[in-house]
Amino acid sequence: QDAPVAHRDVRRLRPAGVHGQDAAGNWGPFQAAVVSNDTTGPVSSGLALSPNPANGTANVTLTATGDDSASGGSNITTAEYSIDGGPAVAMTVTPSGAKIASLSAVISAATVTGLSDGSHTISVRSQDSANNWGALATTTLVVDKAGPATSNVLAAPNPNNGKRGLNSTIVAVRVTATFEDSITRIGAAEGFIDNVGANGSGIIFIPKDGLFNTQSEQGYADIPLATINALS
Repeated sequence: QDAPVAHRDVRRLRPAGVHGQDAAGNWGPFQAAVVSNDTTGPVSSGLALSPNPANGTANVTLTATGDDSASGGSNITTAEYSIDGGPAVAMTVTPSGAKIASLSAVISAATVTGLSDGSHTISVRSQDSANNWGALATTTLVVDKAGPATSNVLAAPNPNNGKRGLNSTIVAVRVTATFEDSITRIGAAEGFIDNVGANGSGIIFIPKDGLFNTQSEQGYADIPLATINALS
């Protein structure tokens, strides 16, 4: 398909007149008509991806809007997207035969899994009934298939006999750790004693600064002395 081309003129309205003549040589009045010239493609905007970031375990929904109301006044007929300038993939246009339409597509989990970790450019363009492609609109899909690295895991006070709390007010052993992710922010952290259980079932770690919202975070969990005392 042809690459989108920018045009300076979007729509020209040209009055035209038609009239008839009878056998007596009399010409009738003109009847005006309008001839439109649409040489500019629709504007694509409002691109959204969900979920984003994505890790390849679920499909990603892509939505956008195609609008030809101010760039020619023709109906939206077709739309497509591409990933990193790759092959074009057709999108659904709803409703059909409208100057402003919703554009949608599903990027499969398998496609996301096949992408490298990091940022990927999603490009969308739409076409009107005059066969004009509009300019590309872009957004960024972040792919993150690897979990954060955990380091600096420490327990205090340590060693412990089940009677030594962190201080006079915290009657527990405090476990601290550092969590770092190269692509996206830290969202949660957990810990286990001896046996690792299912993801999400461990001891919840609390962010040291009160909120997990950056790619490098420190967190802690307080283990009651009763739990420590019950260990072999």
